[in-house]
Amino acid sequence: LTWSPTHEQLMLQLVLRSRESIDRIRSVWRREQASQWKNTTVLSVNLQPVRSSQIAGDEDVDITETQTLPIRFGSTELLFGPRSFLQTNYEIAAGLYAHAAKLMDTIGTRSLLDLYCGVGAFSLTSGPNVSSILGIDVSPNAIRCATTAAAQNRRQGATFRCLSLNEPLGLELIPSAIDTILCNPPRRGLDGPSVELIRSLRPAHVLY
Repeated sequence: LTWSPTHEQLMLQLVLRSRESIDRIRSVWRREQASQWKNTTVLSVNLQPVRSSQIAGDEDVDITETQTLPIRFGSTELLFGPRSFLQTNYEIAAGLYAHAAKLMDTIGTRSLLDLYCGVGAFSLTSGPNVSSILGIDVSPNAIRCATTAAAQNRRQGATFRCLSLNEPLGLELIPSAIDTILCNPPRRGLDGPSVELIRSLRPAHVLY
């Protein structure tokens, strides 16, 4: 469950073992959405057929036509998909994004590389002085959300790419004139290619 407090909308993802219940879920949605599901904007099914510490599997099935949940942070509206990473506490998330934006303003960031960018939360909530943004993530869904949000928020200097730093082609797409790198990696921390990229670019600042 993900709730948007700024839009009073809900995103619900059901994680199932098999496809057996999908048709019934669709039927319930069509029959009762107006009365029982009126605040639910996004409903999807994820299939995880094996017992694993990984909660979600690799296959998603859309139930609703809309597959992004809008959440506003300050003047910026971000978009989140069913498997997008989001801080579990809205106030903490808002505080983190605002603090990062203040730091970038203080150090005079103009050109930002956002590693593990997700839906672009840190880079898109940065101040107007950050004129050039390149966000990188391996999730196609997250990059679609970030690209759409950048257009909606009129961040013309923001570009988001779905690529892996393990691929040589990915490294060639990254400009060398980066003054700040922002990293928001998963719990395990920075991977080897990210460390090597930071060393090679030698930015003036790294925000971790």
